[in-house]
Amino acid sequence: IVVAGHTWCSISAARFQVWVRGDTPIDIDVNDGPDVAYGTLFPDLDMNDVNALIKRSLSRMRDSIVLCLQESDPQFDTSPMLQHDIRFPFKLEWDLCRDNFLISAEQTAHKRYIAWY
Repeated sequence: IVVAGHTWCSISAARFQVWVRGDTPIDIDVNDGPDVAYGTLFPDLDMNDVNALIKRSLSRMRDSIVLCLQESDPQFDTSPMLQHDIRFPFKLEWDLCRDNFLISAEQTAHKRYIAWY
C-alpha cells in the first residue's frame, strides 16, 4: 500500500498452516501428514486443503461420539450417525476473510500515514 510515494504496508502473502490433534498431541514441527494442512488466503485464495482437514476433523468428532455412545450402551443404534454426511456447521467464507484481511491492511497503512503526516 503506497500513499504519498511511501510504502506504508507491504504484504506478499497470507498463508495458513493448520494442525488437528490426532491420537497424540500436536507437534508443530511436523510439516506434513494427515493432521496438517496448508492454505493461502492472499494473493491467491486456496483453502481447499484446510477445508478438507476441517471436514476430516468433524468426522473424527462424530466417530468419537459414536464410540462413546456404543461404550455406554452397546444396544444403541449409531448407524444413522455413521451414515450421515459430515457438513460444516457454518459457511466458510474464505473470500470474505481475505477481503477483511485486505481492508485491515489498508486501514493500518492509513492510520500510520495519518500519524506520520
